[in-house]
Amino acid sequence: MQNVIYLVIFFGIIILCKIVMQRLPAHRGAQGERFVAKKLRRELDPAHYVILNDLMLPAQGGVGTAQIDHIVVSNFGIFCIETKSYVGPVYGDARAKQWTQYFSGQKKPLYNPIYQNNRHVEAIKDLLLKSGMRAVVYPFIVFPNRDFKVKIYGTSIVGRTGETIEKILGYREQIYSDAEKNKIVALLASKNITTKDSRRQHNS
Repeated sequence: MQNVIYLVIFFGIIILCKIVMQRLPAHRGAQGERFVAKKLRRELDPAHYVILNDLMLPAQGGVGTAQIDHIVVSNFGIFCIETKSYVGPVYGDARAKQWTQYFSGQKKPLYNPIYQNNRHVEAIKDLLLKSGMRAVVYPFIVFPNRDFKVKIYGTSIVGRTGETIEKILGYREQIYSDAEKNKIVALLASKNITTKDSRRQHNS
């Protein structure tokens, strides 16, 4: 009987730890990024689209870094995607520096991720232009939670995962040849910063 009690307590602790972990922003963020990466791989034809996840690139001008959740390099342009796994409804204006999140009956200001992603787009463009390549980059903000309530006015680049993929597939004008596409992928991969110290400094 005592052993059964110990087992119940043990599994109870495990379940509690799992619940607590799922509520942590870092855990939710990583989970959301994995979900979006999986959907991109599943829905985009690898013959035309190459998906790069979690890249840290030098920021525009070489000062600082830009950590980018997903970059889709395609024959139809480059798509720079920022994933946000927020909890609680979010409302705002595309031009405002801050949005508003409603959580547990309280309002919380959020930094507009469009501005954050604009820096990521500029980092990509900077690398391409310095290498003598055309820089056609489209930004998107993705909310992976299907039940999440979000209303952002003044833009069409904010949406859920499926909506964003549909928009990406809507770009059909060929911008890059296969050779150019592969060259861009190789460049971005070569500039990806992987050292633990650099990534820790970026996150601090």
